[in-house]
Amino acid sequence: MGIVANLQQVNPELLKKIIEDPSLIKFIVFHQEKEEGVVQNKDGNFEIDLGAKHLDWDSVNKHIQNLQGNLTFKDGTKCKVSQVSLSSKSTTWYLPGLDSQQTRATYDIREIHFPPPAKLRLQRLKKNALRWLKFGIIGGLVIYLLLEMVVANIALFGFVIFFSIFFIIGLIYSLVKGSLTITFIGSQGKIPRNEILEGLNLDKTWHALHYLLSGNSEADETPLGKLIMGGKEIGEDLGYGPAHYLTSDEVKKCSDALQKISSNEIKHRFDPNTLQKADIYPNIWNEELTKEHLDYLLEYFDALKKYYKEAASQQNAMLIYFD
Repeated sequence: MGIVANLQQVNPELLKKIIEDPSLIKFIVFHQEKEEGVVQNKDGNFEIDLGAKHLDWDSVNKHIQNLQGNLTFKDGTKCKVSQVSLSSKSTTWYLPGLDSQQTRATYDIREIHFPPPAKLRLQRLKKNALRWLKFGIIGGLVIYLLLEMVVANIALFGFVIFFSIFFIIGLIYSLVKGSLTITFIGSQGKIPRNEILEGLNLDKTWHALHYLLSGNSEADETPLGKLIMGGKEIGEDLGYGPAHYLTSDEVKKCSDALQKISSNEIKHRFDPNTLQKADIYPNIWNEELTKEHLDYLLEYFDALKKYYKEAASQQNAMLIYFD
């Protein structure tokens, strides 16, 4: 999939809240990517946004009913469960071997952990087999070289034994280890829904646009050098580093500088050889590029200009993050 850049307008008051509580960034990012409120990642885990605009509780229940595992609340309370069912008002869990049931508000829940089903275990095994094969070969070669210096006649035997043991243990680990997790996130009322504005995804054009605008492969303190890759870091790592933010004053300066650049100037600056030498992501510039590639880049350039102009006119700040 690669690395993509995302821009997110925020009003100054919301930026103050985010600076005070950087954990709110995850909620904003999640909302932009998964507005329906339920997402399953590649490892089978779920995230449920309790404040999502289009959260379908029937869909939530479809994902998590009849799961056996452990329920963890935000206050640290844990409880083994044999069945979980959710609604927008309450959560009910049933204690194994008991007739009693207890209810707590959904916003108290932090995570539900449960063992992965057999189908997912096999998927994990297939996914991790090559990784354990590589580790087994590398570890076996290390043992082989060490034994070769000491007892050469058993070096090959040592390689085979170590490789076999390591590989088999790795496969067993992939089958039995780990659990699926349902994580509940949401603003808990801290961010009004109408304060989360539409974002702009620059796909993989971000680095090329940054370079063509600023002339540098890295961020700098000029308006054109910070509007995609710059700003002050805030919050935790989102996968490719923490988010950055620009104040409304910085957004205005960035927009003013950006509006002076035309599409024709970007065309004039576009040189695949220069981009390749500068190691500009996604490093495809030595391939046969067509007019469609340049048009694709210009399409995002126009969207970038429009987005910054809109943000400046509304006196908004900007969040920048990569995923």
